[in-house]
Amino acid sequence: MSVVNRCAVSIQARQPLIDWAMTVAPEGCECFGFPPHVYLIPEYDSAEDGEELLAECCEWIFEEELCTWSYDRDLWPQDRNLEQFQQWFTAILHPLVIDADDEEELRNHPSAEEQAAFDAMARKLRRADGGQGFAD
Repeated sequence: MSVVNRCAVSIQARQPLIDWAMTVAPEGCECFGFPPHVYLIPEYDSAEDGEELLAECCEWIFEEELCTWSYDRDLWPQDRNLEQFQQWFTAILHPLVIDADDEEELRNHPSAEEQAAFDAMARKLRRADGGQGFAD
């Protein structure tokens, strides 16, 4: 086992996200019982630093979570600031990440099979939203 040079934040949906998701993708809402998503974030030294880091990346995480339900930014809430983020999600900071798998090395990029599955899912989502897709 080894310590990973990242920290993590777990994100659990709160009722405002669930209510919004029911309007944009009611067929997918059965997965709200799933465990929270976990994002690796840069290392930090104190709880205050962790909160500051979360404030800096909360809009990006918010958008990643919204992409789970719709790539159409017109359907997204206009305000995606820290206050709105805290209303829509429970975020728990994890200052220590340990890799319990000594046999397989960590990697930062998907395997060819994972990338193909992701690309297929993205094509399906683009067809479902009229080909608009996700635009940065």
